[in-house]
Amino acid sequence: MARRLLFDKKILLSIGFIGFWFCCMTLYFVTRISSFVSQEEQDQAQAAQVVPSMNGVLVHTVRGGILQKSSSLKFSSLAAAGNGQQHLLRDERNAAHVDHVGYSNKYNQVPFLTDQSNDAIDRTPFPQSIQNEKWETILHPAVIMRPTQNHTHNDTASLVVAVVQENDPRSHLLVPPFWNPSHLKTDIRSLLGNYGERLITPYEASLIGSRIPSQKNYDVLVGDAEEELIYDDENRHRRHVNHINYVVDELPPENRTMLETIYVSISSYRDYRCTHTVEMLFGQAAHPERIRVGVVDQLDLEEDERCIKTSHLKKSCEEDPEQVMCKYAHQMDVYEMDANLAVGPVLARHIGHRMYRGEYFAMQTDAHMEFVNDWDVDVIEQWRSAKNEMAVLTTYVSAVEKHYNQETGERDSTSRPYMCQTDFESDYDNPELTFLMHGQQPEGEPSIVGEPLLIPFWAAGFSFGRGHFVVQVPYDQYLPMIFQGEEISIGIRGFTYGYDFYAPEKSVLYHYYHTDPNHKKRKVKRFWEHAANYKGVEKVSKARLLGILQMFGSPVLKNTNTTDEEGEEEEEEEEREEEKGEEEEVNSQREHVNRKLLKKQEEEEEEENEYEVRDFAWVAIDEKLYGTGKVRTVQKFLDTFGIDLKEMTVQKHLCRFVDAPMTKMFTKAMRSDKMGIDYDRITYQFKDPKKYGNTWEEYL
Repeated sequence: MARRLLFDKKILLSIGFIGFWFCCMTLYFVTRISSFVSQEEQDQAQAAQVVPSMNGVLVHTVRGGILQKSSSLKFSSLAAAGNGQQHLLRDERNAAHVDHVGYSNKYNQVPFLTDQSNDAIDRTPFPQSIQNEKWETILHPAVIMRPTQNHTHNDTASLVVAVVQENDPRSHLLVPPFWNPSHLKTDIRSLLGNYGERLITPYEASLIGSRIPSQKNYDVLVGDAEEELIYDDENRHRRHVNHINYVVDELPPENRTMLETIYVSISSYRDYRCTHTVEMLFGQAAHPERIRVGVVDQLDLEEDERCIKTSHLKKSCEEDPEQVMCKYAHQMDVYEMDANLAVGPVLARHIGHRMYRGEYFAMQTDAHMEFVNDWDVDVIEQWRSAKNEMAVLTTYVSAVEKHYNQETGERDSTSRPYMCQTDFESDYDNPELTFLMHGQQPEGEPSIVGEPLLIPFWAAGFSFGRGHFVVQVPYDQYLPMIFQGEEISIGIRGFTYGYDFYAPEKSVLYHYYHTDPNHKKRKVKRFWEHAANYKGVEKVSKARLLGILQMFGSPVLKNTNTTDEEGEEEEEEEEREEEKGEEEEVNSQREHVNRKLLKKQEEEEEEENEYEVRDFAWVAIDEKLYGTGKVRTVQKFLDTFGIDLKEMTVQKHLCRFVDAPMTKMFTKAMRSDKMGIDYDRITYQFKDPKKYGNTWEEYL
């Protein structure tokens, strides 16, 4: 009897415990649902608020995305839209993306490999889509960088934001936020060297980048779990080996081959070749499962087709899900923008950098490219051969013609370009705004084998490095209508943050220059077709570019009365004086000296008028985000590579030094922890070898 009572008590306690657990779980889920509803109400309330004005002027809000199933781009005023409009636009953007892909665009994410992992890389899921996040609103850069009508060089106050009319469509853009992972529990850029205040550490670099298991059917592993028998053809003897092929799906996760992920940023301006580029990007990769692409698609839907689409496919994704646009749709992110809002490559690539989501490598290229077979494995091997965590492979890209075999996907040429030519170029309308521009670059067979070639300059057409490069040196969003200046901006800022640039030994992609995949000439659309909408913006942007890089240079020389003809007349006068007789020599010499002294006095009095020192005003907004670092100085860059900012001159024939000697000399200063080249140990300053000889030879 006592045992039965005890048994009944246990049953009652169990029932009570189950009931208590059920009540707790019910309360938990009710609380969660309430929080979601509360968040929804907060989003709607936030959307209903009036957008903050600048200088007391209400600005008109637009977005860069495309509304659902719209035949033309539409813009809505957030201030006048009322409750929920911002959230509605977000839903329509997502729906439009799935609709035009034509296939269930899954946003699957690889879960953390271990719940209590100490490795931040293993805690970064892949792929992460920007469509799963809450976007933020920014002012369109052309609004900020548009000068007022009374703008002058010396009037700093005139560089304020112009008054924006209510019907002006260039005011706000809805954009994805920069990547800032929550598991690091701090601002990512503060963690990584505190915005360039110092060089990042190997540990900090190791926190950036995701890895995923290989999805290849077979991976070769070393082990003795199973024996494989191989016969020798000549002696017919059996040999025992321990290399055995395991099916990946049968392997436990800890034994799978892990792949570093690659984020590829592509900016496209009304480019009909963009779709082909994305298909080749995945189709030519050895491990397409490790790639995520972010496309900034600037287009006119009345004339252009979207980059990410399935309408061109011969079969639907349901019929053939192995097609690139179907199979890897969840690894494709797209930001679509009205072409009328496009203000050059800098804004588009800035948004592309915003789309980065913690991949191990970050790559940038154009929307009209071909890729060699297994390009992903190839480029990673070349990056590793530099043995430099701060290495960035970059160069202008060779043309498809005569370099790439479209049938085999292989190279037809082993030559490759490398960056070594630059010179000062003055703005046509504003010659006082002079900046460095990289011209046509040489191409040839690699002079160094087995490693990439160290170069001084960065190129926008191809860039490949660790993910922390785009985190630390993002495109400056406040450079609208800038074209040539983008490369010197990223290049010098990257140098001052401690990054080193290399030309790859072998090309892994090739470029279409004004031709389609069938090599037919086609007219290319350019963002300048809307330049009339942004008058005066380029000038203000160039002033900011020079200000950020500390490269305004010497005072502007005004027109003076001193000419070569005056110098010749002076010499002729001196010759005539010498021909005078002995009796007049003393007097003439005194008169000559007096004239010289008088002229010198006049020159000293007018010296301030000969040179006008102009204090250029430039927009310094977010200088901390887009400024230079302190690991190296801008002056060190200029001195090392023979660039005289005061005289606006560049030592010629730098390519002779770059083509091998620079690599051999400067890699000796590689830090022991492989965190870049220590330029404090480099004293060499390049000089034109045609004038001064090969001055670098004594350093080799």
